[in-house]
Amino acid sequence: MNASADVALGGTGQQLATKRSVGKCILLLIVSGGLWGLAWVYHTAKDVAQQGLGKDANPVLRVVGMLIPIVNLFILYFSWSDIESFCKKVGSRDFPLVLYFILTIFIPFAAIFTYISVQGKMNDAFDAASGGQATEAPMETIDWVTVAIGILVLVGVIGLSVGLN
Repeated sequence: MNASADVALGGTGQQLATKRSVGKCILLLIVSGGLWGLAWVYHTAKDVAQQGLGKDANPVLRVVGMLIPIVNLFILYFSWSDIESFCKKVGSRDFPLVLYFILTIFIPFAAIFTYISVQGKMNDAFDAASGGQATEAPMETIDWVTVAIGILVLVGVIGLSVGLN
């Protein structure tokens, strides 16, 4: 993170207040073929752990857990629970965690709404915690890697399909 451009949450110096624009998140998900969602899980686990929440939330283990069927559902629930706790801790509006989780599991297209809403609530929490001084999070290595892999897979699939015709 770029420390000179960020503001410490609540003046505690615990973590720099950075948020991710919903539009940028959607764009990164599209460009990466959805793989950037792994980076998002990494970022949110790191962010809430730095706030003293989800202390057992190892970002790398959460990303690995997202790759394992069934385990990924637990990881998603715990990640969102940590975000909800962060929202409550800073006095920001939270979200209906159980409803969002059920919608995401049983209505796949609902995930478009739920993920966007959760990111928006997390951004609101960073704004609340920093007195409206939260800044945009910079792209990190994990962001670039997931986007690059997604593009390579897309190019490979297109190349394979053209080669078969």
